[in-house]
Amino acid sequence: MGAAAVVWLVGHWASVWPVLATVLAVAVAGGAGWVLWRAHRTAVGQDRRLRAQEEAKARELSMAQVDALS
Repeated sequence: MGAAAVVWLVGHWASVWPVLATVLAVAVAGGAGWVLWRAHRTAVGQDRRLRAQEEAKARELSMAQVDALS
């Protein structure tokens, strides 16, 4: 079965290689897009956490300043 597939592939290589090249190009573009999307989501998540921490810190400092009032 495998040998017949290889023989067929070699015999029809002129019509097969453009399809293989297209599939490979789409896979590479999709993989690159996925990597970029994950990097963006990670950066956005880190930014949100940092902003939340800074906001909590600012609230805490203002409450401490209110407590220090006479």
